[in-house]
Amino acid sequence: MGDPLQGHDNWVNSVAFSHDGTRIVSGSQDKTVRIWDATTGAQMGDHPLQGHDDRVHSVAFSHDGTRIVSGSHDDTSRIWDAAIDLPINNTLTDHIEFLEAHNNWNLSSDGWITLPNCPYGIIWIPPQFRKLLWRPRNLCIISQLGYTKLSFKNCVYGAEWFHCIEE
Repeated sequence: MGDPLQGHDNWVNSVAFSHDGTRIVSGSQDKTVRIWDATTGAQMGDHPLQGHDDRVHSVAFSHDGTRIVSGSHDDTSRIWDAAIDLPINNTLTDHIEFLEAHNNWNLSSDGWITLPNCPYGIIWIPPQFRKLLWRPRNLCIISQLGYTKLSFKNCVYGAEWFHCIEE
């Protein structure tokens, strides 16, 4: 059929085709969910879907293909936006880049929230809040313990951060 899908760093526990047969979703011991092009075998999107605090046991597409559900050993189920092309909203004003980062941040392995093109973390998340942290592509987290949701909707960062202050 073709070459194996390469990208997970540990065992793959679950795979599923989208209903139209164009995409494959996989969940792994590496705590990630990945979306693949079923024709080429290439990973879709720049990064895997990250947010589970333990291995992913099961994955599935919604019937209309717009959402993915994943179940994990961390006692949560997450519903993800299956759209691949998430825009980064950049505006250039007087050669100063402002980034609306509310849909484009990551949590590093040591707990720092990082934003694109920013070499350092901006907020550190204590370990007890990481497991149930709502991630940018989550549409829902199902857990008996609830969840933590952060908003970076009006976040401005970088060397020119002070331009966010109105005079």
